[in-house]
Amino acid sequence: MMQEMDYQFIVYTPGGSYLKTIERDATHLRNTGMRLQVTSEGDGLEARFDAKGAGILIPPLHTVQIRYKVNDDFRAIYYGQVRQGGNSRNVDGEAYILRSLALRLDAVTLSPGFTTPEQPAHLTVRALMEDVVASGQLGSTIQYFDARVIDLGFNARAVEKSNSQMAGALLRQLVEDGVGLGVDVRYGVDASTYFYCRPAVGSVLTLAPEERGAIEQLSPVAEKPVTAVQWFLAQDENKDAVTYISRSPESELGNTWTKNLAIDPNRVPAWAKAEGTYQWVDAAGADITGSVSYSFISPEGNVSTEGYELLRDGVMKSNSGRLSAIVPQGGRLRFTPSLPHRRARIAVAGAPVELSDGSTAGVRLLRTMQDGTTQAVGVPIGAGAGAFGESTLYTDDPGVGVTAYTLEATATVGTGGTVVWNLFEFRAEALDTALLDRLAKFHYSLPAVNPADVTLKTFRTPDQLTEQVELDDGPMPVAAWEYRISGGRGLECAALLGQRLAPEVLAQASLIRALDNEAVITAVTARG
Repeated sequence: MMQEMDYQFIVYTPGGSYLKTIERDATHLRNTGMRLQVTSEGDGLEARFDAKGAGILIPPLHTVQIRYKVNDDFRAIYYGQVRQGGNSRNVDGEAYILRSLALRLDAVTLSPGFTTPEQPAHLTVRALMEDVVASGQLGSTIQYFDARVIDLGFNARAVEKSNSQMAGALLRQLVEDGVGLGVDVRYGVDASTYFYCRPAVGSVLTLAPEERGAIEQLSPVAEKPVTAVQWFLAQDENKDAVTYISRSPESELGNTWTKNLAIDPNRVPAWAKAEGTYQWVDAAGADITGSVSYSFISPEGNVSTEGYELLRDGVMKSNSGRLSAIVPQGGRLRFTPSLPHRRARIAVAGAPVELSDGSTAGVRLLRTMQDGTTQAVGVPIGAGAGAFGESTLYTDDPGVGVTAYTLEATATVGTGGTVVWNLFEFRAEALDTALLDRLAKFHYSLPAVNPADVTLKTFRTPDQLTEQVELDDGPMPVAAWEYRISGGRGLECAALLGQRLAPEVLAQASLIRALDNEAVITAVTARG
């Protein structure tokens, strides 16, 4: 329903200084009017309108706040930056496009000395915004007040060095961390020119029939459906790709459309260090710990009989500490995870095993399944001179859970002989399939069920917009809210219902580099 009201443009320079106010009758808008798309939080996704450049005189990169008038009071409904348009000699009309000021955060750097401890994520966001605002790079285009950044419900990792990276990159990293923890983080710059950051709350607007204006049923689009994600995780010792497939319910029903994605191991914690216990056993699996003479030598040279954590500290070097043990012939070191594994990677590092007959041997990794069977994993490691270094063995899904991983020497000595072990690392990590399955949800793409353009009979201010709208068959996600201003005096509010917007999906999942098959194989191979 059209609302009879006035509107105006408040124009600022690229640095945020006030330039001028353009009243409705001086905007030189064409009859096509304006379409202003915003998120449910009020971030100015995009504004489009046609106007005479020589009349409106808004140069490129200037910022514009669009206000409407209700009950003699002008209220902001959109704020954005001119990214297209602004020819001061244009007299025929040109297309103007404005974009969110949140994009400015991708073009300003953090201070070289910017650091933060591990802390609640919203405190890291506040520190980030305080840093870039104080640097002056934004001018006054984005206003900041810490109360607009609220508790996100999870902790952010420490930022030890900013390396002068873009502020937007760190914000996206926090969004990605939230995804892994099931928190949908939203940030942007609203119509009041203020930055905000907060978790999605699942707000719903229920529209009764009498509150609905025109409803245009849109055509679902199914050009690129995705119902499964194949993750390329690494490359094993045979140069084969290590993969995992996340499947949506639709894929489980046989409707499989697969998308290949490669993980950046420095940004996605796909492997989680397994908790469990270590034990010395013989070939039959019996405990022989009492017959083993062993000690742990810390990086500082301290000797202790307690310290298996040295074998799972993530540092595969001798100077990170080591386990030194004299083991009876046939003795092995076993790690029993607290929970059975389906997919895992085992990091092993150390010096060649020394046999009492003067020879040396490497080590072999075995895994024991829940059904009691035992299998060798990969190939034996490091039977030559020197340390066998940083070896990572990947185990595929055996169909049943793995209950133990065991290291044994690749050579034997006679009865009564001994074997000397010097291990730097023996760490089991399970694939965090729950994390990958959560991340995959942001890549699944099926045609929206009954997408629609719903015009409201009652006007809603930016602070009244919701994340979902309910009509007759349950809530539907709002892809965007849209304010439409006619070439005359009218303004209406509409909800675009359907799948989430691609930019939001990309923001949630930017920690993953989407590649086609050939590029994935090339990238995995190159990483070695």
